[in-house]
Amino acid sequence: MKRGEGSRAGSARRWNLWQGAHHRSSRRAGAGHAAAAGPGFVDERPRYDAFISYNWEADAAFAPGLRRLLRRIGVSRFRPRPGTEIYVDRSGTRMGDSLPLELQRALRQSREFILLASPQAAESHWVNEEIKLWRSLPGSRRIQIAITAGTHRWDSVTSDFDWNHSTAIPRALSGCFDDSPVIVDLVAVRALRWRSLHRKRVREPVAKIAAFLRDVDMEPLLDEDGRYRRRLLSTVGVFLAAAAVGTSVLLARVNAAQEVGEQQQARAAARRLLVDAGQAAQSDPLRAARLTLAAAGLDTGEKDPGHEAALAERVYELRHVHRLVDIGEDPDRDFTTTAVGPKGELAYTHGDGQSIRVLGPDGSRLADLQLPKPESESPPATGWEGEYTQLRFDASGRSLFASQISGPTVRWDLNSAGVAPQRLGDGVSSFDISRSGDIAWPGAFAQESEGVVAAEELVDNGVEVRRAGDERLVRSSRGFPGAAVTDVHFSPSGREIICRLSRPATNEIAVRVWDVDRQHWRGAEASVRWVPAGQASAVRDDGKALAVVNDGRVQLYETLTGKRMGKSPELAPGLSRAESAFAVFSRSGSTLFTADVEGRITSWDLTAGKGEEIFRAGERLHGMARALGSDMLAVNGTRRAAVVDPERDHRRTLIPNAAEAVDVSMSAGESLAVLSERELTVRRRPDAAPNGRSRGIVAWPGRSHVDFSPDGSRLLSVESHHEESQLVSRDAASLVTQWIVSPGQLNVDDFNGVTAADGYLLIPQLSDVIFLSAEGRWMGSVPGSLVDTDATGNWSAVLTSTGSPTGHAVIEIRNTNGIVPTSVPAPVRRITPQGTVIGLRITGSTTLLISLYRGPEDGEDLWYGVEHWNMATGKRIARTELGSTTTLDDLVAGPGETLTWFQETGISFHRRGSSEPFARWRVPESTGVLTGTVDAAPDGRTAVVAEWDGPVAEWKLTPAAWLSSVCDIVGSPRVGTLQRASDAPTTRAHNPCARQ
Repeated sequence: MKRGEGSRAGSARRWNLWQGAHHRSSRRAGAGHAAAAGPGFVDERPRYDAFISYNWEADAAFAPGLRRLLRRIGVSRFRPRPGTEIYVDRSGTRMGDSLPLELQRALRQSREFILLASPQAAESHWVNEEIKLWRSLPGSRRIQIAITAGTHRWDSVTSDFDWNHSTAIPRALSGCFDDSPVIVDLVAVRALRWRSLHRKRVREPVAKIAAFLRDVDMEPLLDEDGRYRRRLLSTVGVFLAAAAVGTSVLLARVNAAQEVGEQQQARAAARRLLVDAGQAAQSDPLRAARLTLAAAGLDTGEKDPGHEAALAERVYELRHVHRLVDIGEDPDRDFTTTAVGPKGELAYTHGDGQSIRVLGPDGSRLADLQLPKPESESPPATGWEGEYTQLRFDASGRSLFASQISGPTVRWDLNSAGVAPQRLGDGVSSFDISRSGDIAWPGAFAQESEGVVAAEELVDNGVEVRRAGDERLVRSSRGFPGAAVTDVHFSPSGREIICRLSRPATNEIAVRVWDVDRQHWRGAEASVRWVPAGQASAVRDDGKALAVVNDGRVQLYETLTGKRMGKSPELAPGLSRAESAFAVFSRSGSTLFTADVEGRITSWDLTAGKGEEIFRAGERLHGMARALGSDMLAVNGTRRAAVVDPERDHRRTLIPNAAEAVDVSMSAGESLAVLSERELTVRRRPDAAPNGRSRGIVAWPGRSHVDFSPDGSRLLSVESHHEESQLVSRDAASLVTQWIVSPGQLNVDDFNGVTAADGYLLIPQLSDVIFLSAEGRWMGSVPGSLVDTDATGNWSAVLTSTGSPTGHAVIEIRNTNGIVPTSVPAPVRRITPQGTVIGLRITGSTTLLISLYRGPEDGEDLWYGVEHWNMATGKRIARTELGSTTTLDDLVAGPGETLTWFQETGISFHRRGSSEPFARWRVPESTGVLTGTVDAAPDGRTAVVAEWDGPVAEWKLTPAAWLSSVCDIVGSPRVGTLQRASDAPTTRAHNPCARQ
């Protein structure tokens, strides 16, 4: 605080001394002086201990209650009350622009000033006027700020409030404090309907303000209340003890009711936040994500289903986004420029466009860069020239290149960001750099004109190159008569510069290559082939293909011949065909990324001929650029910048060195086994490298299977050997073969799979299920087809029709209770589901999930669903409807009471007993899922999926994982977002992104 406002002169007086002598003497002196005063005299001696300033609309009901609490706290009930006087204006309506005389008099006659800060108070004319008058009064004038709503932040650099993030602080307090002031949080107190000093959440913040008023420590005030209660109990004795019991019961009920009320308020506030998030999703994905996080940060006292659905939706919308940041709007900034580094670093211009911020791959701030501004109005040659037009990281991510409007192009060493940048050239609008550090840009136009210049005049330029470590500048001849070199990029080798030419007179474009080593144009001018220019265009890295985009339609041309290449890719149905703004090829050249004026980014698979939307920015984009050495994209609009990684999907993690799997299995310890057509690999966790590999295996899709034993020590697999299946047992750690059994040894036709139980194995066939011992010896067989076991291997379920008088499906349940059987265990009960069974899955300790469908043969429309049965009691718990799907889909049990249904075109999430999914994810058409190629972790947090002719991936299935993904992309929600709903108890709000 400033001198005179931050501390009271003299030592602090004890409250017990002050309350007697000070009050009596001041009152006698004040009365006598007032009697002798003439007309119009204002007595400025302290009459009030404090003046409470507040906004009528925000805190009219709260301010009188706070005065009552301040008068009561720390006052002994066994002595007369000292009569603490606090002024609270109750008039409400004020006329004119000046403070009423009564308020001026009250301010002059008050010792202290208490501000109830809120967004309404910050905007209030009267609150600001009261603060100004208080600060203008002579003497030591202190201010105690108490927040009732809104946000505040102190800027230690300016020694003042950060006015961009302090919605509750009036501007009249600007410059009032030298150091960060002590601010009391009354948001939770204000939200309570029953405010009593018996409640700790009320007593402590009120005691802080009372200690300020009375110049004492807070502890004596709290101790006085404790002494009162002890004396009261000792005086009243046994008779009052019984009453105290009744009172405590009543208080418990009141507190319980208060708890329920706060839960209801928090639940209502969370629902409003989720509604707002859904409405903002299309136009402002950053706001939608932060509102969803804020809802997740409200303790509603229950698991709100809306949170999970909203988080799943946000993860889907941001599935390819690596980083999403708020740039902030500035009327002095014409546009924003961004760049992305090889590891996801992000650089962007902000403020007035003349400052650069660099973020690391994890979102941490690496540097704030800015060229020194000149002192004079005419900038020197090496000084400030204007906004940045292009940013570019080098291949290592340790250097950042930047060009300015009519200014220099410079290079910053990010390891020494405080050192002045290296100047590379002048008048550069766009440029590119090679892996070796060479830089090239379109050269200056041959004709220098003043004023407005027609596009037809900006022609006949070439390309300029500066080699790394060489100060010389190499200028080429003109690229083509009557044409302009508008864009350049280095080839992957760095020995060629691919130049895009534009001919304004005919609205055509072409490509020409400059040889960096030989310093000449390749091919004669007559060999240049021109094609019609579109709304956006891009040149492939090798310069051999040119893409032209118009209204969501892509056309490819061969640059050497000018002929069309292949078939034009088609946009997926329902996607926008808005005007195209930007286009860029992937490194491989097999994919084209485009951005339209509505902020949609589309990934075009040029091989498959299809386009898919991968991100929607929610605003018109001003730029899109690809990283050097990767396919990460930096995109930006006026308000937001983002790093988009088309190769990464936050919903899943690709398993390294695993593709085209026939089957997968996860152990209780989350080791992963992947059986492909030629090898079997095991890794200790899904994202680890294989620690075991067995080659020379032949596996058949749909017929070969793999499964861990319940203890995870053995790995069982059904493989092919000379056109016949065989069952192999291996050590899970070393993959050393323990034994092999063929169908011929057991006098059976074939093995269709394997499921390991505790001490025995189940081998399904077309009409029988074989039981083998853990050593592969015959135990017996039962009629059946589908089987499953629980994680412990004690429970097993076998689908059969035996025992059903109607021939309908019957599921036999067996339980070994930890005893290794020597023969086929007898079933403990039989379950008869209603429908045709297509899958079994045991989850948890005793729950059996039965996937089935019912159709015309059952007298119903086609219906797919899951019946939940308790195997211990033999009773059906619930039935979950999944709608219409296909039998090639797979079901896994998620955490809690959720189900995840993997389909050929998407994934849906269901709650037990529901009729509709609470969330759906679409997946690319290449991500179809085969039967038997999905296995979930025992706790249901993740599932490993072998995609059709593609990679193996671990998918996130829990709200906790989705929450972590959203937090990693957008960062923690702002405090103001968490406090958006004013009637939500702030005590129930926490930072959902805080690491536990």
